[in-house]
Amino acid sequence: MITSWRELFFLSHSAFIPSFPEGLSGWKLYLQGVIRDNQSEIEPVTIQEIISRLPVRQKQFTLLCIGATDSWPAIGNAIWTGVTVLEMIHMRNLYWTVDCDYVEMRGRDGYIASIPMDGLDNLWLVWKMNGQWLSPEHGFPVRIIATSYYGTKNVKWIEKIKFISRAQHHADIFEIEGWSTDHKIRPATFIYYPDQFSIIARPAKGLNTLRITGVAYCGKQEVDRVLVTYYRVHGNNRVWETQHPGKSSENGSWIAAELVQRGTADVWSLWKIDISHDWKGVFQVSSKVQCIGGKATNETWTNDMGGWYGVSSTIFKVV
Repeated sequence: MITSWRELFFLSHSAFIPSFPEGLSGWKLYLQGVIRDNQSEIEPVTIQEIISRLPVRQKQFTLLCIGATDSWPAIGNAIWTGVTVLEMIHMRNLYWTVDCDYVEMRGRDGYIASIPMDGLDNLWLVWKMNGQWLSPEHGFPVRIIATSYYGTKNVKWIEKIKFISRAQHHADIFEIEGWSTDHKIRPATFIYYPDQFSIIARPAKGLNTLRITGVAYCGKQEVDRVLVTYYRVHGNNRVWETQHPGKSSENGSWIAAELVQRGTADVWSLWKIDISHDWKGVFQVSSKVQCIGGKATNETWTNDMGGWYGVSSTIFKVV
């Protein structure tokens, strides 16, 4: 269920990895747009204050890139150590004015992201990943985990949190570039094996069963079931690597996969299915997910810049 933070966890940066010569003990978080006892000037929060005054917890959360596709499954799951932003606000007895509509977050690299105030309880301040201190690439000394949001809202190297009105709000860089303004996780499933355009050995004679594996993720909703379908790809096998996976099967039926490790809200599920067939030639396997809350993979999906939402497919050759 856990992705190796050193080798396998997907990494992305907006520009550069900033340095923190002061280290974790010198980290400060500046808060703006909140008041306490009519005082608008608030002393920055330190890690020492957080650890001494709040119950530090470990929680599993899955991170998914808004640009992930079935051929580029930029997704990972880890155990994060930290506290919620809301707990930190309550720790200081702070509150915001009635016209605060957004939470704006800024990292030392200059990256800015914001979410509506109703998503405040989704924000975590974390400083460990899988029991290890965050590496510079993953956001040392402290970063944001915005549960149920795509990675665009998970600000690294966090230094400032600002509570702002609608009039003060500006579009994030991803929104300026044409991505959706929502950024909330859509139901998604990815096939991990066989890989896209891979060539694999045919199962042994008499044991002509191929195991398909993958992950499924529904954000705030839990995964209910994963369905899989497959068919042989016809045509010139010499150019099969240039074909693009379709989003439906050729009159194939959908088969329920086994959830070998069922995740919770904000945590992915791992699935597998063993399919007996005459595995020789070029095939396409597709998968889709149904969430407990009712949401499901969109089978008529097109790229609307709102995050992966379609049936995931992989084309491979068995020799």
